[in-house]
Amino acid sequence: MNGDIEEGLIARGSGKWSLAGVPQRGWACNGIDDLGAPNATCEMCEVQSIRYVHYMTHQEYPDELAVGCVCAGHMEQDYDAARNRERVLRNASRRRRNWLLRKWRISRNGNPYINTDGFNITVFQKGRVWSARIVEKESDAPYFAKRQYDTEDEAKLAAFAAMLFFEAAEELVSSEARLVFGTDPHIERARAHLASGDHHRLLYACLELRYALERIAYQKLQLRLEKVTIDEIAAWQPRRALERLMELVDAHLARGSTLRVASDSEPGTPAKDNFVTVGQTTGVSPREIGRHWQKLGSYLHIRMPRKKGQHPQEFDEPKLRTFLEDVIEYVELIASTKFDAYFSYTATFSCEKCGHSIVRNSELLDEETIVECQNEQCNASYITHFDNDAFRFEPYFITLDCKNCDQRAQFDANTFLKLKTNETTTFACNGCDTRYLVRWTLEYGPESDALGQEK
Repeated sequence: MNGDIEEGLIARGSGKWSLAGVPQRGWACNGIDDLGAPNATCEMCEVQSIRYVHYMTHQEYPDELAVGCVCAGHMEQDYDAARNRERVLRNASRRRRNWLLRKWRISRNGNPYINTDGFNITVFQKGRVWSARIVEKESDAPYFAKRQYDTEDEAKLAAFAAMLFFEAAEELVSSEARLVFGTDPHIERARAHLASGDHHRLLYACLELRYALERIAYQKLQLRLEKVTIDEIAAWQPRRALERLMELVDAHLARGSTLRVASDSEPGTPAKDNFVTVGQTTGVSPREIGRHWQKLGSYLHIRMPRKKGQHPQEFDEPKLRTFLEDVIEYVELIASTKFDAYFSYTATFSCEKCGHSIVRNSELLDEETIVECQNEQCNASYITHFDNDAFRFEPYFITLDCKNCDQRAQFDANTFLKLKTNETTTFACNGCDTRYLVRWTLEYGPESDALGQEK
């Protein structure tokens, strides 16, 4: 049966597609297997004969279902992921034929094992049947075969299919990650400029890679904007924006990290093993990204002559090509994971003016740190105080005295502090209705007079 026929079976509600209590979406694939021939039946539509088995699980369904590609795509609502897994298995037929011919070593426990492509794979006998364990070395997370097998070779082939499943998942995640950062179009155009043979087009490659670096910096920024405002960042250059982000939100931004989780061994007892990797992040150094960004920019301008008779020199083409390749490799490394997370102790309070919840990293707060409300429509800001091992946030006001009636008026500090030079604003005294104009100006005069005015 082809895919169109299977689509028709799903549309008609064949098998479990029309069975109450069986979810039709929200499934996840936990593995894939190549049976060598279409000698199984899809457990979802209950009609399609399948060779490549996708093992699907759902948090609201007790059983794991072994299904075909089309049903898997509908169940997880991701046809590309299902087709990609199956494509990897189909394209690996030659590797599969040579798999059993490879040299397998014997462990201390007497089990055949092999280390290959970043995986440790072991097959072992349980009574009269065989099973397999696959460990991805980078995450150190074990994965066990879904079925039991009659022979050692069948278990090895099942392990091979599982390894391909993990490779396909990593390939898909890497592709999605580059889409998340939005760097792919810039990398592709930069590579095209490099391959053109026109040395003038290398300058356009510089421009594309500057865009790629900016996309990385701004993606890191936008994921953390719930804890900081653009006004507080106060920079658009990648290096400075990321440095401010580290100062205000995520002090560990430049470090790579891995998040692993596991169930408690017992209630209240932290787990010691069986951790599963959730995701990994690649650290972004403000200094490194800034260095690349600045150097790329240097090629986009003609150098100013330093003395009479000096003329602009052409750039060193081989040197620039090497540098551009290095930057492409750097961008692809950072964009290789779509997972992004950070952890911190937080201080949370509500804005007295608009009620918006303000969250800040408490490890980065100091006495008298100014914290602004993240609500763009609100002008409030607060001064941080640390009393009795707890943070207290006091509204940041500027107080002005009326020159006619001595009435005191308080204003949000940002009302005045965000004024530009010579920009004005007005206010009226609540006591006598005298109107005042406030303007930021630059003044000068004798130092003695200035000191006297300060007193």
